[in-house]
Amino acid sequence: MSTSLRKLYYLLVFLAALPACGISNIPTFDQAVNSAWQEVHNQYSRRSDLVQQLLDRLQQQPLVGEVLFERLNIAEARVIQMNVSPQTLTDTAEFSLFRDNQLALSEALDSMMESIKDSDWFIADEQLQSLQEELQKSATLISAARRDYSQKVNRYNKELETVPGRWWRAFMYSDSLQKEDFPELPEQARLIPLN
Repeated sequence: MSTSLRKLYYLLVFLAALPACGISNIPTFDQAVNSAWQEVHNQYSRRSDLVQQLLDRLQQQPLVGEVLFERLNIAEARVIQMNVSPQTLTDTAEFSLFRDNQLALSEALDSMMESIKDSDWFIADEQLQSLQEELQKSATLISAARRDYSQKVNRYNKELETVPGRWWRAFMYSDSLQKEDFPELPEQARLIPLN
């Protein structure tokens, strides 16, 4: 075998071995994180739409506690006003604000549902019953989306900090940043069932 053919052979073997060395892991894992984040954002947006429908429906009820209604309305407004961008995932302060606003909305929603769950008008209103069921489903979907996102973030962040990913990051992906994650305890579907 001639020297030039041997060099070409070694070059082809080297190029074929690169994917096995993890050269494409960082962009692949980053894309998986971004996709999972989109699902988290979609599920929170869906819940926000449902909360808005709930607020519109509750506004027609004179028996709703004004303080709880206002708390839920303010929490919903804060969530809607947030500008969530791809940079949110790498900005600790921005991600914390997103997480805290979503938690405040969850808590305000829980308080509202707890306060009205036994009301005769609530039990008799089929639309409110349907909204409550959809909000419960939404909480479950949010929890699942967050869990999937967290798994992908953990894999991505680990890749950035361990060998050979750390080397590939220094050599080729120096703009890759750690992604923010939700706390260990996932948000649960905490709405009170109407049994």
